[in-house]
Amino acid sequence: MSALHEDYATLLADTLSFLQAFQQNGGRFLPVGDLEGLPAPEPFVPAAGLGAGPAARPAPPRPGVAARPTTGPTPTSPGATAPASRPAPAAARPSAPPPPAEPRPVAAGWGRIVNGPEEELRRFREEVSNCRLCTRCDSRSRVLPGFGPAKVDLVVLLPPPDEREELEDGLMLGEAGTMLDNMLQKVVLVERSKVYLMPALFCRGAKPSSEEIAACRPLVLRQLAILRPKVVLAMGEEVLPLLGAEAKRGTWLSWNNLDVMPTWHPNELIRDPTKKRPAMEHLKQAGERLAQVPLFGGR
Repeated sequence: MSALHEDYATLLADTLSFLQAFQQNGGRFLPVGDLEGLPAPEPFVPAAGLGAGPAARPAPPRPGVAARPTTGPTPTSPGATAPASRPAPAAARPSAPPPPAEPRPVAAGWGRIVNGPEEELRRFREEVSNCRLCTRCDSRSRVLPGFGPAKVDLVVLLPPPDEREELEDGLMLGEAGTMLDNMLQKVVLVERSKVYLMPALFCRGAKPSSEEIAACRPLVLRQLAILRPKVVLAMGEEVLPLLGAEAKRGTWLSWNNLDVMPTWHPNELIRDPTKKRPAMEHLKQAGERLAQVPLFGGR
């Protein structure tokens, strides 16, 4: 195989690896449609010095000029001597066939395209497992950055975990969790297994202070940048300060290029059932926005 062909094979292998990784991480391709009936492509004509390839088509003769024959003896002028013929080269030893090329792995160093959100989320969880950005690290036993798949359309932003949730390594347990499941299934029309549950602060504690919120906000935003959801449901009084003073229940909020719908937490609905009807309307709006098909098929 010539060096040129090896370069072509390398380029093709890298292109296929990129397209496979792009598709595995949620990329979509536009259909090319039916190709029948289209004219055949022009044959490839290599430039001088690029090695063997399909023969180039001869240029048509100019009007009034006889075409020079391409085969047969070349006429010589009177008195010209024929060039001396070169001696035939000695028979070359047949070369061994090149070994088969090994399959090339996905090129390293492509970062997020190769690793995907699953790997990014795993690295993030490892990094925050020893977070010491605020005083909550002195009383917690573990960090709970959230639970759910890395590729989601909906993130539910919740208050900081309580002692039971920290102990059982989970979020939204008991009666409040059952209510949330029903709200998601019957109103938003999505299963909890396809939703990422994330607390506004990753460590348990009482009502968060403004200093604690400011310390944890960059971590929340970084995780949301990895998840890239279509919609964020912000549930609970403790979550509103994280979003800013303009956050109001039932009003869509654009927060760091995310569509956020603030509403009540299931525990608040259990304490005050009169809030259930407006809360269901908030969730209905979130479900409708999730069902919208984005332009060009983007996520």
